[in-house]
Parts: sequence; structure tokens; C-alpha cells
Amino acid sequence: MAIKLEQQIKRYIGLSTDAKQDIPTVDLLPGASFLENDTGKIFRWDGEAWRCYEPPDDQNFTLQLILAELSQLRELVQLTVG
Repeated sequence: MAIKLEQQIKRYIGLSTDAKQDIPTVDLLPGASFLENDTGKIFRWDGEAWRCYEPPDDQNFTLQLILAELSQLRELVQLTVG
């Protein structure tokens, strides 16, 4: 079996209000992703539709903890600099 590097996977970033169905799917390969930067949700193109990727509960909990720590750090930096 030979390993193949796929370099044509596309990654999009937009708002949850952006219409994913407006993204041209002609050359879109399964695995393409769309990050809603206002909600943090990730959608993946499976070859037929955009499907929301939900991390397992334990990963989601960990990600929420990291996000809370980063938010506190950002506030601390703003207070120190500002």
C-alpha cells in the first residue's frame, strides 16, 4: 500500500449565517471543512452534504476548559497592556 498526500482538501471559515450550500461543490473533495468562527462548530463535506462534526463529550468538555482559560488569559493581557 502506498501512502498518498492529499493537498486538495479545502478549508473554509465563515459565520453561521453564511450559506454553506453556496460553496461550489464541483471540485470539493470529501473531508473539506467549514469552521463557523462565531459558534466554533465545524462542518465537513462528505461528498454529498455538509455535516456538523461534534467531538465526543469528553473532548468537548476539554475544549471548553481550554477556551475558558484562553479567555481569562486574554482579559489578563488586555488589563496589563491597556
